[in-house]
Amino acid sequence: MGNSKKHPKFDDDKGTSLVLVNSSKGKEIFDSISKNMRFLETDLQYATANNPCIVRPVKYNADREKFFKEIEYKSLENIINKYTKISIRKRIKNKVKRFVYKF
Repeated sequence: MGNSKKHPKFDDDKGTSLVLVNSSKGKEIFDSISKNMRFLETDLQYATANNPCIVRPVKYNADREKFFKEIEYKSLENIINKYTKISIRKRIKNKVKRFVYKF
């Protein structure tokens, strides 16, 4: 969501990936593949402010333990559907947040 404010022309509502280049070898590799993609440079402070997992780990999902217990006796497809289903209420809330955030 942070990308739409600073780089609105780059926001296509499909998501944006962040690539951090940490070494000269990494820069060399990035330069060799960047001809095939759209990208722009941004500052590290902005990147970390909008991608907090760069500097700290993701919090475990509250259902993580249940997921791994169920995987022993249920099919992976059923478990994924169960734990990734987003309620209609949550979907509406997310759409409203995105709409408000754009303004």
